Formats: sequence, C-alpha cells, structure tokens
Amino acid sequence: MEYCPHCGAPYDEGSRFCFQCGAPRQSAAGAPGAPAIPTAPIPVSGYGNMAAQPPVPSPPRASETASDDGFAAFAANAGDAGTPPTVPAGNSATPPVNPTGSATAQPSAKRPRMKLIAAIIAVLVVLAGTGFGLAARKLEWIGPRTVPTVRYRTAAEVSRELETKGFLVKKKQMFNALGKGKCLGLVGVKAGDRLPKGTTVTVIESMGPGVPEGTVGSEPSKAETALLKMGVKVVEHEVVSEHPGKVAVTMPADGEPVRDTDDGIHIGVGITGDGIPVEIAGMDKDEAKT
Repeated sequence: MEYCPHCGAPYDEGSRFCFQCGAPRQSAAGAPGAPAIPTAPIPVSGYGNMAAQPPVPSPPRASETASDDGFAAFAANAGDAGTPPTVPAGNSATPPVNPTGSATAQPSAKRPRMKLIAAIIAVLVVLAGTGFGLAARKLEWIGPRTVPTVRYRTAAEVSRELETKGFLVKKKQMFNALGKGKCLGLVGVKAGDRLPKGTTVTVIESMGPGVPEGTVGSEPSKAETALLKMGVKVVEHEVVSEHPGKVAVTMPADGEPVRDTDDGIHIGVGITGDGIPVEIAGMDKDEAKT
C-alpha cells in the first residue's frame, strides 16, 4: 500500500492523484524507473516532521477531489505520521443509504391508516343515517302516518290532527244522540292504523238528534230502530196514505234536526180507509193526510 507523501492518505489503486489533497501520485523512493523529485521537509501540524511535496496545481478528477473539511478532520484525528488516517464518513462519495430502504416507505405506511380512518368515518355516517331514519319514522316525518284516536273528541279536532299528519280530510255529517260537532268515527279506517301520507280519511261529524234522510217511505220497524238511536222519544201515529204500511210523514221533517228534545220525534205510518186520521203533534189534519 502506497501513501501520499504530502498528506499521508493511501492511494487508490490505479489513481494518478491523491484523492485527499489532489497531489500527483509519486512512486516510493528507490523504485525502479521512478523519477527523482527533490523534496524538502515541510512541517505539518499533527503529522510530526513528515516530508511532503508541495501540491502541483493540476485539476484533479471529480472522483479524486476531497473537501477542505475532510482534510481538517483528517488532521485533527491523526495521531502521528505512521498511523494511516481515517477518512471521515461524512465525506464519502457514496450517499447514505435510506434506512427504510425506499423513499416511499413513509407514505406507504400512512395509506393503511388513512383507509382505516375513512372506513371508521363511513361506519359512523351509516350509523348516524340509520339513527336519524329510525327517529324520523318514529316521529312520522317520513313513512306511514298513524291514524289518531277519535273517541270523545270533536270532529274539528280530529280533522286538524289528521291534516297535520299529512292526511287529506273529508267530512260526512249524520244525526246522532251525541252532541252536535262530535266525531262519530272514521269511514273505512280506525285509530292506530298506519296509512301513507296523502291518504284521504273521511270523518263522521254528529249533527245531534234528528230524522235521517230516507226515513219517509221506509218500513216503520226499521225507521223506529234508527230513530231510537237519536236519544229522544219516538211517537208513532197512523195516517191515511197512498202507501199503507210505510212511514208516510215525520215530525221534524225528513232530513231535519230535532229542535225540541222533550217533544222528540213523531212518525206517521200510512193506513187505508175512510176513517179520520190521527193528528200528529204539531201538525194539522191536512199535513197528516200526506
């Protein structure tokens, strides 16, 4: 192994210049064919009385050039001229190896974490949507609506609640023993049924006691059964009529409400004959002969 007489650094194999100080390579003294180059001892700090040839100004190759910082580190660490210097690791021409083995190792490690976070967020969104959907259905913001209770309520109250729930409301009025304006029920549905929004619901509203339309001309037994549901007394009379055995006349008139609940409802059943008809309370003889 040959060393540079100027700086003491070992020569690279086949190199013509010293990689540390850039001086031309010199053969060992006494080697055959080596030119004699006069040298003079030059004191170098940290290297004793090592003799060195002043560097010949010649542009060294890029691979053989070293920085001044490398030489300073070499001079500071060298013990004496007889100990080969240690080349600082920081001045090595070979770049440091990435300890992870790849420049993309760190981003690659982050991808699984980002996927996990995205999956968690997706699950939370699904759960939140499911919870909102259940709450919305329970509050009936979406989906079918529940038909409300109508018992002991007025038709107006039931109609308002049905409309608030999104139903379409129709009203049907009929005579009944309940007070005027009371809800008698619903047509075709009952409380608690769940129906789609926009379904038409018919509300039956009471008009109080009265004579239902169609009473005149009906069978007396059927008419009496229906009229007894009005909650007032019903008085039956015989009247001469072209339709014997049928209800010929009523008081109040067919389709009218009861104005005097104490007097109740009177019906005239048709008979044949030349007898004088029985007067119905509140009617004169001419009206009774209908």
